[in-house]
Amino acid sequence: MVQGQEETRPVDLMQQWRNVHQEAISLAEEIEHLPDECPCGDADAHLNGHCQCCGTHPQAIQPKVHSQSCTDLLACLRADLALLCEDFTRLAGPMNAVAFQTRWAVLRREVLLTADDLQKIAGALERVDQAVVGFRHSCAVSEMRSLKRACAELRMHCEQLNSELGGHDASA
Repeated sequence: MVQGQEETRPVDLMQQWRNVHQEAISLAEEIEHLPDECPCGDADAHLNGHCQCCGTHPQAIQPKVHSQSCTDLLACLRADLALLCEDFTRLAGPMNAVAFQTRWAVLRREVLLTADDLQKIAGALERVDQAVVGFRHSCAVSEMRSLKRACAELRMHCEQLNSELGGHDASA
């Protein structure tokens, strides 16, 4: 270990996971409540629930669920997921080597499955990013629906991993 660096512990990874999970759920909920139509053509304002279309849409009458905008949530989620993956890789490498040396097949399998789950989440987040770019370009209903599907997929992968980790409450 490099002097001055703290070692990443499993508890730290669980807290990082809870942050990622909560941000993914918050983003999915925010996007879910946006109207599909955006006739005003202001994609950024629409994504943040501040355009004229959002103000007159029946779903927009509900109070905003979260204090961050969709674009802020997406940026935080991207950064936090990257950090979690990096820290998991740093911790999982030595765990995997120990498991292999001592023939702890169950531990090794769990490390590999978790890494696979994190890759699925990263892939789903990439599809959300692509859908946001598509919506910003065209403000098309089809692009917003694609974004909502990508968010639903991201949410599904996050809920699946959360369940596999023992269903720890992400808000705890």
